[in-house]
Amino acid sequence: MSGDVFLIIEIDGYFHQALIYTSQDYSMMRISEMYIEIKRKIELLNELPRAFCTTYNMTEIESTNETKADIVIDIDTDRIYKPQY
Repeated sequence: MSGDVFLIIEIDGYFHQALIYTSQDYSMMRISEMYIEIKRKIELLNELPRAFCTTYNMTEIESTNETKADIVIDIDTDRIYKPQY
């Protein structure tokens, strides 16, 4: 379906990795705001993917070799960036 907007976000940490999908085209600034907001609400960082999904209507997806993230949230360093492939 060409023209459809979607975004894959990789949540990457030493002990926990996840991919989440959204049909919204969020800016890096907005993703950063969302991350800070959710991080304040959760107790454990491994709750982050589920919190993103429930708060912002996103879906956790399975990782495959072909799956490439549009944005990475490194929860060990709090760095948010667009990966280079």
